[in-house]
Amino acid sequence: MKNKNRQKLVVIAGPTASGKTSLARKLAREFGGFIISADSRQVYRYLDIGAGKADTKEELLEIQKQRKALDALGKHTPYSTLYTLDSVPHYMIDIVDPREEYNVALYQRDVYQLLSSKFKTPADSKELVQVSNLNEPLSNVNRLPILVGGTGQYIDAVVDNWQFPRGKPNYTLRRELEEQARQGELDG
Repeated sequence: MKNKNRQKLVVIAGPTASGKTSLARKLAREFGGFIISADSRQVYRYLDIGAGKADTKEELLEIQKQRKALDALGKHTPYSTLYTLDSVPHYMIDIVDPREEYNVALYQRDVYQLLSSKFKTPADSKELVQVSNLNEPLSNVNRLPILVGGTGQYIDAVVDNWQFPRGKPNYTLRRELEEQARQGELDG
């Protein structure tokens, strides 16, 4: 994200089960914010157990209900997949099918696109879908983005604007390097 387009962002990072989401929800309610998950497991649809998407059984059921509505619409993009949990908007949850490849470069791109789409004028924001009320477009009322999670690489890529090379993966080279590493041929 270019400096002139950089958005202020609150970051809450820490280990699993340290209360990050609870704190983020309190801040979001207090200051009109929304949560962006920075968890490398929460991006995957249907990976509900062990990913920390929900704090309670009721929240898990709510996620599943909202996911079903999104499935019916065919909407699972970073900027259209919005779950409302404990009255707080949550993004970057359930955006990727578990069979798809996903990495830190894609995460960074998706968060930047989300932030760009979130801060358009209200008339431009009609493409966003809020699952809790499918007939109502999102407004720009919730304007404080709160990046929350324990995947440091995701957080660093967004906050520090990491630069990733463009190009297609070289799977042949990757396999060769992995084999060399297994055989102990690569140093450190």
